[in-house]
Amino acid sequence: MLYSVAVFGLAVTVKAFGETLYNDTHLFHHFWEITEFLLNTLLFTLAGCVWTFELAKFSSWNDWVSKSPCSQLFPIDRLQMSFNIVLHFCSIPRAT
Repeated sequence: MLYSVAVFGLAVTVKAFGETLYNDTHLFHHFWEITEFLLNTLLFTLAGCVWTFELAKFSSWNDWVSKSPCSQLFPIDRLQMSFNIVLHFCSIPRAT
């Protein structure tokens, strides 16, 4: 908890006093957009690789569903997905 307060305080300080230290704000924001995109790409690529290796440990889909640590959450996941689909189609505006 203490570290998050310290990081928040540092962010507020940098936001308040740091913007006067660089000249081109457009270049600064563009740099952080590119950095965010590249780090998100790296994160999701690594997560996909880890997930693939975890699934490769099981011989079949039924084996994964029955032996996975998340096997009790599988029906809840399907229920949530169905609920989201129903909510999505109920929120589409109808032409009158």
